[in-house]
Amino acid sequence: MRGRGQVAKLHQLVSAGAVNSGLFQMLVGRMLDGGDLTGLKFTLSNAAKDLRYYTHFTESMMLPSIMGEAVHQSLVTANALGFGDKYVASLIEAQEKLAGVAIVPRNQ
Repeated sequence: MRGRGQVAKLHQLVSAGAVNSGLFQMLVGRMLDGGDLTGLKFTLSNAAKDLRYYTHFTESMMLPSIMGEAVHQSLVTANALGFGDKYVASLIEAQEKLAGVAIVPRNQ
């Protein structure tokens, strides 16, 4: 339950701030409602491909993309762990697997 409490606090904090968005609510709100990781129907393999386009573009322009590269590597890792055909919110599952913890409890 510890993971759910921390995700709930993050949800509460972001929801009250300027970076709150419908996309955030769709992803995190569903996670809190029984661990639904299907909020954004876009696969991790497609997300990695699209972000690779961005990082290659910034590299060709000699522009830094530190966060873009970090996110891209997170997506590559998730794909390498076998989550490529799952949706973007399943990036949480990849992080859980890497860390050996449960972040979002699932309805079983």
